[in-house]
Amino acid sequence: MYMKKQDPNELEHLITASYLKDAQKRELLLLLRREGQTEIFFQRFNELLMEEISSREQQFTQSIARFEEEETGISREIQRKRSDLEEQVARELATIDPADFTKKETIWDEYYASIEQLEKEYETQVKSIVSSITKSAMQR
Repeated sequence: MYMKKQDPNELEHLITASYLKDAQKRELLLLLRREGQTEIFFQRFNELLMEEISSREQQFTQSIARFEEEETGISREIQRKRSDLEEQVARELATIDPADFTKKETIWDEYYASIEQLEKEYETQVKSIVSSITKSAMQR
């Protein structure tokens, strides 16, 4: 197989700048110095790159699954709280004079303020999940 020889410094830079783990980089740099730009070297480089790509794809899939699972739990909890608020509004409206628009307005204002708080709570919790997953992924 014919391969164009790369500038050794350029090839070393490609290795050190790659997303491979440090141990893999050391292995490749040692192999490059020992064997040179041979088919054995390029096969090993390719193997390591493919292994790392596969590993990162698995990590990504696991991260997405974790996010979806946790977000589903948060959504269920927020929806339960929203349903509770709606029931509370219905009970409060049933106990007041239908012509008491001031009291109705107060009830609805409180309801919408509570809904806004639930939306903020949802957003905060989702951001927390994303932050946690991102930190976890960066530590791998």
